[in-house]
Amino acid sequence: DIMQKTNKIFIILVFLIGILINPCIVEASSGTINITSSSNTVVVGNTVTVNITLSSSSPLGAWEFDVNYDSSFLKLTSSNAENNGTYFVNSGNGTAKSKSYTLKFRALKSGSTNITVGSYDIYAFDTSKMSINKSNKKITIMTQQELEATYSKDNNLKSLSVEGFELDKPFDKDTLDYTVNVPTGTTAVKVVATENDKTASVSGTGDIEVTEGLNTVPIVVTAQNGDQKTYNLTINV
Repeated sequence: DIMQKTNKIFIILVFLIGILINPCIVEASSGTINITSSSNTVVVGNTVTVNITLSSSSPLGAWEFDVNYDSSFLKLTSSNAENNGTYFVNSGNGTAKSKSYTLKFRALKSGSTNITVGSYDIYAFDTSKMSINKSNKKITIMTQQELEATYSKDNNLKSLSVEGFELDKPFDKDTLDYTVNVPTGTTAVKVVATENDKTASVSGTGDIEVTEGLNTVPIVVTAQNGDQKTYNLTINV
């Protein structure tokens, strides 16, 4: 719009005039425009936060650039850009070497989409035009059903033991029942178990109180997709 273009012209012209007044040769500075996101995968209807960071090897002077996105996949819901959109234009204070912006988008439909840096003009505070490396950000959008279909079904244990004692048989992920004999007078044992898949969770381990006789300890493995498997450990005191 008119105000946006006026801001750009004023800020950039100030630095261009500086070059004309002081035409000494300066070593070109370098910088980056980096795009990161709160998540690489977003569920349809949810919000993803995108951070845009302009950084430089020397103090920033003036800048203007825009960020492009596909509005059929993403809807911009908030921005702290100078025009509250995806166009960024400002000038530095002579000391700052970076400037960050935050955008929030709502995911509209399944698929993959890219957020990219468009045109840009970046100047260092010494009025030299900067060389810029820019990054893109790929966002994958799924429905909740599509996301859950990717969850691991692995609800196996990788190992099972009782500290200081031996199981009645070698551990096998497909064998669910084990027994450990411990001396009379034992009041607690430490059960150690490791999940086969790091996305799974295990309950029933740690320090377990036992009494004289047979004590059954269920060790439940819950896969990422919610499927459960129970290993039964009998502690015979």
